[in-house]
Amino acid sequence: MKQAALLALGLLGCAHGAKPPAASPPEPVQLSPEQVVVVAIAGPTRVSVGGNAEVTITLHIADGYHVMSDHPSNPLYIPTSLRVDSKPPLVWDSASFPAPHEFRLVDETITTFEGDVVLRVPVHVAGDAMPGVYVSQVTLSYQSCTTANCLFPVKRALSVQLEVVP
Repeated sequence: MKQAALLALGLLGCAHGAKPPAASPPEPVQLSPEQVVVVAIAGPTRVSVGGNAEVTITLHIADGYHVMSDHPSNPLYIPTSLRVDSKPPLVWDSASFPAPHEFRLVDETITTFEGDVVLRVPVHVAGDAMPGVYVSQVTLSYQSCTTANCLFPVKRALSVQLEVVP
């Protein structure tokens, strides 16, 4: 039964499903993809008209798990990505990701994120913005894995709220 489940995951887009070497640590407790990555959003809550700010989005990745980097070492692997919808008067730049970790599988080294990963997202407020509260929609996409298997890829909807002040 377990082999059938692992095979099904492999057929449905598992980034890697190599069996861990005999000396590998035990598999972590099975979590849902949403439980593997806990997201914390921080940054200024107020930004001046015409001003610039930077919002940080921290991904707390559970012990024993990793997610693919934003530039995976294999084009078949699902990258971690963050998209913020820019709507006037807020203009969001692309997120900057930290350097990935190298993760060794049986027959290859892949680029991943693990532990706490801080993404930085610059935002600019238009000079003609009206003061008020603005909410931007954020989409975080990732696939979390252990040394033995991968969970289904997910897209998580988040939001960032900024108050524009004179």
